Amino acid sequence: MKVSDVMTRGARSCRESEPLTTAARIFREERCGFVPVTSSLGRVLGVLTDRDVCLALLRLDAAPSEVRVAEAMTREPHCVRPDERIEDAERTMRAWHVRRVPVVDAQGQLVGVLSIDDLARAAADPRARDARVRERDLARTLSRIVGPARVLDVPAAPSELRARRPRR
Repeated sequence: MKVSDVMTRGARSCRESEPLTTAARIFREERCGFVPVTSSLGRVLGVLTDRDVCLALLRLDAAPSEVRVAEAMTREPHCVRPDERIEDAERTMRAWHVRRVPVVDAQGQLVGVLSIDDLARAAADPRARDARVRERDLARTLSRIVGPARVLDVPAAPSELRARRPRR
């Protein structure tokens, strides 16, 4: 089974120069928490998650309309190709602990997104018994992505730094 058999096509994207409010609208309208960041030619430059937005707003202590996508996005994301085997895409997701990956063509242009949700739907689809995602592989991928928790070095927001200073 190939990535193109289960990926989500027509994924919306945003640009680096747009405010975080644009990405937040996409999160709401598409009921997702992941948006690829693309150039004007559709080439994937990065990805933005709802978590990235929260951490950037905390770090910058700013309103979403004042922060650009470029300040919060993850650059150089791990992408997969539509003609890749599902097993290879899962290996990428496990290795990098990611639930979603952009699917790009040979020129790096966005053609879709592959998510752990897509893999779960494929595993549960009774019509695809011959070539479906193996449940054991899916469980292994999910367990590798979600655990154990990793502590991130997130700088404190300016207001927190002020609050922590000892008084003289």
